[in-house]
Amino acid sequence: MLKKCLDFTEVTIRIITLMIQNESLKNEIEELKAENKKNKALIEFQKGFIDGMKVNSCF
Repeated sequence: MLKKCLDFTEVTIRIITLMIQNESLKNEIEELKAENKKNKALIEFQKGFIDGMKVNSCF
């Protein structure tokens, strides 16, 4: 009986740990998505800047 209780407790702790890790990973994904969005905007700005310089024959 004690062994079953310990097994159940270990499984419960493992589930809670995985739930916390899952939430942490979700937060990390959201942060990476935001960073990716900023990087894409920066790339578009840089492309526009370079295209503008080409028009003005700086290249």
